[in-house]
Amino acid sequence: MGSEMCIRDSVSEVQDLIFRAVSRDGNNLFFVGDVKQSIYRFRLADPTIFLDKYARFADFRAALPGAPRRILLRENFRSRRAVLEGANHVFSNIMSRALGELDYDDAARLRAGAPYPDDGEKPELAVLELPDADDDAPTPEKAALEADYVARRIRALIDGGASVWENGAERPAHYGDVVILLRSANSVGPMYRAALEAQGIPVSAETSGGFYTSEEVSVLCSLLAVVDNPHQDVPLIAALRSPLFGLTADDLAAVRTCDREHDFYTAVTLAAETRDDCRDFLDVLARYRALSIELPLGEFLWHVVDDRAVMALTSAMPDGELRRRNVLLLLDLAQQFERTGARGLHRFLLWMQRQAAEGEEPTVPGSESQATIATTSNVANLAATVLVNVTGTATITLASTENNVTLTEAAIVIQKLN
Repeated sequence: MGSEMCIRDSVSEVQDLIFRAVSRDGNNLFFVGDVKQSIYRFRLADPTIFLDKYARFADFRAALPGAPRRILLRENFRSRRAVLEGANHVFSNIMSRALGELDYDDAARLRAGAPYPDDGEKPELAVLELPDADDDAPTPEKAALEADYVARRIRALIDGGASVWENGAERPAHYGDVVILLRSANSVGPMYRAALEAQGIPVSAETSGGFYTSEEVSVLCSLLAVVDNPHQDVPLIAALRSPLFGLTADDLAAVRTCDREHDFYTAVTLAAETRDDCRDFLDVLARYRALSIELPLGEFLWHVVDDRAVMALTSAMPDGELRRRNVLLLLDLAQQFERTGARGLHRFLLWMQRQAAEGEEPTVPGSESQATIATTSNVANLAATVLVNVTGTATITLASTENNVTLTEAAIVIQKLN
């Protein structure tokens, strides 16, 4: 092969063998990564493959012509000097070849690459005295105590006039600058939402993986998929089981007994001969299929939302405000799709699937003024000024910033110790 191949630090032995087999004896391979951030052992990734080359390759200034070489990219442009110094202090004391497979030496240390204002603030580590300290499991009592502390600390930051630097100019911090990172936003996220709301802090949260997988959007997309083609079992059952039509698991099982051989839509049509709920559903479906052809897409979606009382249903659910915003955002996406010149429900659904597959999460209206609860794995996708990282192990993670935004107040790190 004549071109270079780029390989990341999270490859397995099998992948490494494949890359070497299709390259010029490994002479046109380009490796990039940071073993300190390698988290994919559960996918059989082997960081020692990268570490072996890191140790064997000479520095690019000292390497002989044509010999393998390494270039250390140590400058960090996303974090303040104080944050980096704090991280260096912690990991230089706990990370070694015996614990972490890499010595945290001068070559591994992070260096500040951006000229952020120096206000003398230092990273903050809050250690809370928790009940049952010998138990590492995040029990509800522990999570509630942490959530209450985080909410009060954020409120104090904003009320105390904390300021941020954005694009070279100082401005007052607001709640939209705050992101709370949790291992799982689904498990203890509701506690943090309740604690923030108790402090009067507006908040949005990743409830189940993002916009496209949220219940309200998923249900509406299932119904639209059925309108497009009713002979799809999964979206059909999802729509029937949802609050939009309200069939129970027992109802669905009874419907299936009407026809065990064909698709579920066939069973529904047969069940409609004796069941009012199936008959009503088929009437609604026939009407929607006709309207989907007659009306513009955006107008048709508005009709479905209004006809099924979606706004009232989402208002009665937990996180009702966020769910209503998601519905409005779905309607806005339909209008955006039409503005591209594309037409048709089927094409819109395919477009939505591509957007979801590519990770193109739309922005929820109003989220710029709300604190955000997110999972730690999504930190690379976030642009935040204040990061509150809550961890239940002995790993300390320090806050960073991006997009030339930096906080003049110390970042918050909540650490639970055994």
